[in-house]
Amino acid sequence: MTIQKTQINPRLTLITEEMPNLHSAAIGLFVSTGSRCENKKQQGLNHLLEHMFFKGTKNKSAKDISRTVESLGATINGFTSKEISGIYFHCLVTNVKLLFDLFFEISLNLVFDEQELQKEKNVIIQEITEAYENPQEYVYQLFTEIMFPNHPLSFPIAGTAKTVSSFTKNDLIQGYQINVLNHNSCISVAGDVNHKQILDMVANANLHFSLQNKTILPKKTVHAVERVIIFERRPNLKQIHTIAGFLTIPLKDKRRYALTVLNNIIGGTESSRANQVLREQEHIHSTVFSFLDLYSDIGLWCVYHISDILNREKSLTISLEK
Repeated sequence: MTIQKTQINPRLTLITEEMPNLHSAAIGLFVSTGSRCENKKQQGLNHLLEHMFFKGTKNKSAKDISRTVESLGATINGFTSKEISGIYFHCLVTNVKLLFDLFFEISLNLVFDEQELQKEKNVIIQEITEAYENPQEYVYQLFTEIMFPNHPLSFPIAGTAKTVSSFTKNDLIQGYQINVLNHNSCISVAGDVNHKQILDMVANANLHFSLQNKTILPKKTVHAVERVIIFERRPNLKQIHTIAGFLTIPLKDKRRYALTVLNNIIGGTESSRANQVLREQEHIHSTVFSFLDLYSDIGLWCVYHISDILNREKSLTISLEK
């Protein structure tokens, strides 16, 4: 396996990993932008942009894009997180050139059709409603609002029904120019591929990334929060969902390896202390797990707990003690 890296321009990096034993390849474009780069009125803009990447270009409709991908036996998808957004493909090595052509088509000839835009806004509003009705997602949203008060890290990635409904075609065009083309990006390819051939394809495509340093820096976080407890009652739920946590180290801190091991010991695996005590010793049927959520300048270490009303106090006490 050979990993090679080329800085194509100040905004765009190419990384490939040649894996001759594979017959497939994975292709991704990752941009250093996400919901953290939004203000209150822009909540959900990057997520909506991601949806619109697959909804048509100057030369291909949304149906053309999906048919092209599926006719090649490939997959295509996208994601938006707090600090990174991206789209990615998985295909046979023999179809890498064709998938790159489609990728360049999306990147260079993206349009924001008004009808498709309205459809996707409705889809995302449904996603927001589902997230609110899912206690596991919603309780974490409440938790981030405590840990990062009035900070973009507490914003829901999908936005709110109000903000998503308000977005116009012009908002998306400006968002694409500022949040996508103006941030550092990386194209990565792994599989039975040749670095120079991929480099030639990318360089010849002349992708329109800004070469000027106009990147909007993320708002800094506060490394101290007030101790707050939030309760929300939902009569339709038969279980109690609880999350507790602490601020911790950022993503690139070398101590993250030790913290990951510690997290697995405490509650990150089925054999962790919390799970073993609850299930094997106390015979309490309760869901508990700990996890890390690390960002560029700060992180969260959390314990998530689900139990019925009768066992809540005992199982929660055990979870937090371990």
